[in-house]
Amino acid sequence: MSSDENPIEIRWLSHTEIEDELPIIAELNPEIPLEVLRERLVEMLKRDFRCVGAFIANKCVGISGVWIGYRFWCGKFLDVDNVIVTKEYRSAGIGKKMMDWIHRYAEEQQINLSVLDAYVWNDQAHKFYMNQGYKILGYHFARKFIDLRKNGLSFDVEEESSSARQNNSQQEPPSSCGTFL
Repeated sequence: MSSDENPIEIRWLSHTEIEDELPIIAELNPEIPLEVLRERLVEMLKRDFRCVGAFIANKCVGISGVWIGYRFWCGKFLDVDNVIVTKEYRSAGIGKKMMDWIHRYAEEQQINLSVLDAYVWNDQAHKFYMNQGYKILGYHFARKFIDLRKNGLSFDVEEESSSARQNNSQQEPPSSCGTFL
């Protein structure tokens, strides 16, 4: 479906609206039950998590989390978290419009740097973020302390990191499409 028929409104979501839009967030992690996402959202909101939504005709069609933090190496930074556009509106420029809005907000907040994570297998996200001016600076390492599969995560950290090394070692992200933007 095209967004040309109706204008796209990008704005902050209230806490209630974020909870209402958890099914969109679940599109990226369908194995995590909505109740687990709700529990995590409660904790995230305590830690200054904010969410941006993209609306067409008052319907939320895209969502992205935003955190502001500080690190020794870069100072004040913006962490963009889970940029997701609903299936029927993907590849309609909505992700770019959300990112443009987020980048303007970062400039207003005098952010030094924006960072984000993308799953190693999500080739479409890699291409999208590179087109938004992001560069791959390093690896995001993860170490588990509990059985993540019992806690709603769909993969095992050790299995995923081993597979990623084998499949993505020294490769440029392919131009093939993934599924979330």
